[in-house]
Amino acid sequence: MWALAFIAAVLVAGVAADDSNPCSSGGGSPYDYSQALCMGILFYDAQRSGYLDGSERFDWRDDSATGDGSDNGLDLTGGYYDAGDHVKFGFPMAYSVTVLSWGLLSYRAGYESAGQVSQAEAAIRWGTDYFLKAHSASMTLYGQVSDCSMTLYGQVSDCSMTLYGQVSDCSMTLYGQVSDCSMTLYGQVGDGDADHAYWGRPEDMTMSRPSFKIDTSAPGSDLAGETAAALAAASMVFASSDSSYAATCLAAARDLFDFADQYRQMYHISIPAAANFYESFSGYNDELAWGAMWLYKATGDSTYETKAKAFWDEFGIGDSGYGFGWDNKNSGAMILYAEEFGGQYTTAVQGFMNDIRSFPHTPGGMVFIDQWGSLRQALNVALIGFKAADLGVDASTNRNWAAQQVDYALGSIGHSYVVGFGTNPPLRPHHRSSSCPYPPDSCTDGWAQSQSGPNPHTLYGAVVGGPDQNDGYTDDRNDYVKNEVACDYNAAFTGTLAAMIVNGF
Repeated sequence: MWALAFIAAVLVAGVAADDSNPCSSGGGSPYDYSQALCMGILFYDAQRSGYLDGSERFDWRDDSATGDGSDNGLDLTGGYYDAGDHVKFGFPMAYSVTVLSWGLLSYRAGYESAGQVSQAEAAIRWGTDYFLKAHSASMTLYGQVSDCSMTLYGQVSDCSMTLYGQVSDCSMTLYGQVSDCSMTLYGQVGDGDADHAYWGRPEDMTMSRPSFKIDTSAPGSDLAGETAAALAAASMVFASSDSSYAATCLAAARDLFDFADQYRQMYHISIPAAANFYESFSGYNDELAWGAMWLYKATGDSTYETKAKAFWDEFGIGDSGYGFGWDNKNSGAMILYAEEFGGQYTTAVQGFMNDIRSFPHTPGGMVFIDQWGSLRQALNVALIGFKAADLGVDASTNRNWAAQQVDYALGSIGHSYVVGFGTNPPLRPHHRSSSCPYPPDSCTDGWAQSQSGPNPHTLYGAVVGGPDQNDGYTDDRNDYVKNEVACDYNAAFTGTLAAMIVNGF
């Protein structure tokens, strides 16, 4: 139906479909960092799942996966498709939203200069709306109002609570104890194997999309801890512009952190469907520390300070900072500790940066941490480098090194790794929906995946996987190591671009 509506709109308008870049160029040398920031956020429009609200800036996307959660009688629509596929993996999605918020909180002046504050907030909120739904979806009485009490910010209410139209049938927190029904979080929608066997538009999907949860009988500290971090960070983003929404995010963050801390287990044990795709190999220790620090930043509550400092010692947070990303947040946590407490925590940041700068670099200057999505690894630690510099840790060295990673992505090697940006950018990202022609042409007959030309739609702003250790790269749609895109690939990238603007590069 959406295909027919799209065709009709084009015919009525009498114009061709628009594949122009929504992000205008404002000049800048050597690169237009403001345009790149706009495009880096724009990518998330292409990844939206569920009912679109009309603000999306790609005309080849429409409502999709509108039955998500129906297998459990719930509404789990919304959120983001993970990468070039259409699974909603909650763990890397939560990391992406946390880091999007971190970039905006850290370098807001850069977003303001580029005119991208509202777009960044919209990208964050698209994720947090889904997390709130995924946390509260099982607490619905379908029109019945609960008479149980609720505790929020230490005040006990004798009235019920309604969240986004869903009425809670249980208390969220009561006298310091987290209720069983608040300890539920849906962490995945879609089956990775079935999804990856389908190359087509998300709007046309017909396969089963099962939803998977964690709860007290099958917990997941890494997933719950990271989602708590995402909601706590977002509460800081919206504290001034929408205090009611910020309070809702923060209340859910508190619940989920308590869940993560009280019921410790890795989430892939409870959601085996995630194990082959996003198992947290670093364990849940880093998410507990990271989550505690975000909650401390958001609340100033000494309870979280005490927990965070205990986690530092218990888990050796300062001793294990290999990279930074959806799996391992130790180095990011180090920054948060150092910002709040200084001393030994700042020393740990310095040690991490000394180590990461000593990693092998490609001939073109990109730090090489891992072959899978090598460029996102470099951009992730570039954000850590900028933050370390802000703390006064070898400021000039770390800031210039971080800028070198950003410029590599934008084209210092002779070509860009950002779709639609700069010189000779990727044309064939491993991304299903942008590879599909406009309907009614088929996207399931094999042409979209196998044809040798550019993707029919330009996936503006997407960072592709990146090169090998020798700067080797081929723009191949079927190379999901070097040419796939993902929500987590762009998260730190946006923050680093804002840092480039703030620092006058």
